[in-house]
This record gives sequence, C-alpha cells and structure tokens, in this order.
Amino acid sequence: MKCNFHLSFDLDGTLIDSFPLMKESWENVNKTLNLKVGWEKYKANIGLHFNDICKNLGLEHERQQIRSIYFEYNKNNIDKIQLIPGVKDLMKEIKERKISWSIITSKPHYTADDILKYFQLDPEILICSDDVSNGKPDIEASNILNNFYKDKKLESFYYIGDSIADHIFAINSRYKYIQFRQVSSDSEEDSEVKNLKLDSLILNPRPIINNISELLLHVK
Repeated sequence: MKCNFHLSFDLDGTLIDSFPLMKESWENVNKTLNLKVGWEKYKANIGLHFNDICKNLGLEHERQQIRSIYFEYNKNNIDKIQLIPGVKDLMKEIKERKISWSIITSKPHYTADDILKYFQLDPEILICSDDVSNGKPDIEASNILNNFYKDKKLESFYYIGDSIADHIFAINSRYKYIQFRQVSSDSEEDSEVKNLKLDSLILNPRPIINNISELLLHVK
C-alpha cells in the first residue's frame, strides 16, 4: 500500500555532497575568466537559481559564459561527488514502503541527469532550474510538483533541504520542512534562520536531522 504523503528533496548537500566539486568549479571559472569573486561569496548564494547567483554577484553580463564553464566542469568531474551517507538505506526503505518522491534542485538537467544516473537515483519527477523561470524560494517548482500529483490524493508534502532558501521555499509552498545538516558541516544555517520572521517559524517548524537515513522517523 502506498503512503499518503510525498517526499521531495533538494539535491546538493542533501542527497549528494557536491560542495568540494562546486568549489573547484567556481575556482576554475575565476581562473579562466579572471572574475576575482571568491568562493565564500558564491557559497553564500548556493541554493538559488544560477541566474540569481550571478545577479547577486554582479556578474549578469558574463552569466552565459560563466554558466557554460561552470557546469561543463561539473559535468566532467561527477566522480568527485559523493553520496551522502545513509542515502542508499533511505532509498531502499522508500522503495519498500512505496513512498512517492521527487527532487527539486537548482542544478540544470545538463548536470543533474548525469548525477542521478551515476548514483542510480530514480525519483518519480526531477524538477531542475531550466524547468522554471524563477528558482527557489519561488513556488513555481512546487506548482509543477503539485500539478504532477494532483490526482494522487496525497495528504501532505515534505521538502527536505539544507539551506535557508530551501526553508523559505517550503514555507512559501506550504510544505512541511525537514532540514538536513551533516554533523561535520558548519552552523551558518542556524544563524541565518534566526533572521526569519517568528510567524514563519511557527507556521513551518522544522526538525533538524544529522543522519539522512533517519528521515522517515520524522514523517507521518
């Protein structure tokens, strides 16, 4: 019997550890184009649509060239990405319990499709940055997801992510939010989330998990 809830995941930092490769890719862009925009500034925008990242960094005019170099490097070095520990066990349980699941990511299909194939991840639907005009935290992606499942009579949707953009996206989409944070990762998310309005936190309280394989303990 299928469960009456749906799980939707962010990709980077939630199912895969791609941050070392992101850093390499961005440093390669900087070296190639002599941008002089450091990794820390780029890192602060991770989770947003790539166009929005370039806009925030004042790189709109070079956006297409940056995008091409950055994602080409990503695509050619997928073997440097690691699966988050516990994901295989989680996916096995999701399959056994016939839980519907999806991925909503800020990556384009150009790299995301290859990553999913490489790690044998098979969501029912993959929504990427090139499927929407407005990236997270805009609700365009969740509208696509809701429409995809409109006839399934699902009672609730969960979004599992690791960033402030993911949290606000869940709030905007009226999804239940679960934050994943690896024990070894820094705590900047907690300091950022304090800037959210109190009423937003009340409307969308979030459990924080450090082991992705324990996710289903927080889902009803």
